[in-house]
Amino acid sequence: MCGIIGIVGKNATEAVLSGLDTLEYRGYDSCGLCYKKQSSLVVKKVAGRVSGLKALPMENSTVAIGHTRWATHGKPSAENSHPHLSYDGNFAIVHNGIVENLGEVKSILKSVPLKSRTDSELIAHLLAHFYAGSVREAVERTAETLKGTFTFLAMSVYDDNVYAYRKNAGLIVGLGDGFGVVASDVTALSSLVENAVVLSDDDLAVIGKDSVEFFRFGRRIEKTSVPVSLYKTSPLSADTYMQSEIDEIPSAINATVTSLLSPEGLPAFTESSRFDNVFISGCGTAYHASLYGKTVFEKIAKIKTCVEVASEIKNHSLHLSPTTLAVFVSQSGETRDTISALRYAKSLGAYTVCLTNIRGSSLSVEADFSLYLDCGAEIAVAATKTLASQMIALYLFASYVAKENGVVSKADFSSLVSDAKKLEIAARKAVCSGLAEAVAKETYDKKVLFLGSGQDYPSALEGALKLKEITYKSAEAYRLGELKHGPIALVDDDTFCIVALTDKSLVPRAEITLSELETRGAKTIAVTPFPLSHSVLKTDEAPLLLSPILTVIHLQKYALAVCLRLRLDPDKPRNLAKSVTVL
Repeated sequence: MCGIIGIVGKNATEAVLSGLDTLEYRGYDSCGLCYKKQSSLVVKKVAGRVSGLKALPMENSTVAIGHTRWATHGKPSAENSHPHLSYDGNFAIVHNGIVENLGEVKSILKSVPLKSRTDSELIAHLLAHFYAGSVREAVERTAETLKGTFTFLAMSVYDDNVYAYRKNAGLIVGLGDGFGVVASDVTALSSLVENAVVLSDDDLAVIGKDSVEFFRFGRRIEKTSVPVSLYKTSPLSADTYMQSEIDEIPSAINATVTSLLSPEGLPAFTESSRFDNVFISGCGTAYHASLYGKTVFEKIAKIKTCVEVASEIKNHSLHLSPTTLAVFVSQSGETRDTISALRYAKSLGAYTVCLTNIRGSSLSVEADFSLYLDCGAEIAVAATKTLASQMIALYLFASYVAKENGVVSKADFSSLVSDAKKLEIAARKAVCSGLAEAVAKETYDKKVLFLGSGQDYPSALEGALKLKEITYKSAEAYRLGELKHGPIALVDDDTFCIVALTDKSLVPRAEITLSELETRGAKTIAVTPFPLSHSVLKTDEAPLLLSPILTVIHLQKYALAVCLRLRLDPDKPRNLAKSVTVL
């Protein structure tokens, strides 16, 4: 969840501060950095955002590490912020994760007083405890002692290196002209280096200004690099990242279609005929994409499909087997629950496919096969363009499996692909529409109920989630037919009901439902391409199974418009972080 960065080389302090700006979306309740001044370590940290840290006096250095925090242990405060110093002041660390064997570690350090209420501080003390002349060996012994998620960076008074250890949360290392850099997110490196190395679990990188060495369990290893240019952040086209990323949805759809149809995309997937069922899983917005995936796999590929929230996979008796195609959806590829779910599916023999935006991410490394969105960096915490890309990717994946299994002809597959390519045009119209903003102007102060049936139910769920994420308003989503089975008790004059409607066969039922809602005082609108006898936010017509992508664009725009009317920050909503790398 947290953002960590370390740099060795000229202007390291300034470069770390700039990197923390980029990483702030991973956690922003507190932040800090440590730099080396002659033979001592200087720590600066604040409760609050990076702008507050930048206001503190500090000097430049040739080695520095920094951290943006999403609190797990200890409330947000300067005291609990990272970096943490060891008891002797000779080591500093920044940590992303949760140490799960606190009792064991504290028993080793029983005489050491703690200055914070965090688990992370113990890592710094362990380094000092184990140091016997080699910083690398102290890092390795510390890692052997810890259990849980303990990706961390360390620096010391003994040399001018940054030591980066990965365990269950991502780290990427790059080497530039006269500097070395490591960060928890590729976006922090993409403006600094052309290529980077993605660390695997239990990898240790020793980073200097002119070299990087890699070790695993005490032995030196070789690593290959990957290009990072895909993840450069685009210039803002609006006042917020969220608006800018909604604006990018048409180009994101096009980029994902291009990626999946490239030789290393779907054409490289040769396992289609071995599966008789599909399982799809994700968390949050990726779970909503998974529900959409069930629709397209069952309707296009005619394969029985099951969907489960990734955090719940071990709580159910899922019948996964070698004939199961298990698809795991994650924007970052580092979502801890989704990684755990993938590992569980593999243990049952399922063939696993990862659908992610980040090449070299943990999920992509562990999956049997990976498909990449390649839709560019997404900085706003609330997912927008990556959802559209996940949906179009699942549509194409289902179409490809259907073609490979003879369920659809090559000609029909070409037609499905053509429809996907054309969606960019309709998406551009949706992005440019001002209808959602006009609706928000009239309803931003109301409680909101989202309704949808069939393929529109995931859109309703996503509309409610997006509104909750960035406006902090309570919002509910239900299937259209479930309204009279309880939820209608919520409806009064202060209610605004949004009905997602892309299936023409459901128009009669939707008309009845809208009348029932209005009779009870609710204000209503249907997001639909069809004319109704009730208020409509009109979308462009598109092929039936692609229409929900246009719906979610309007619902995202509505949530953003409400957020801005409430004068809230859509890019960094409270209590949230972009990549959930801890349980």
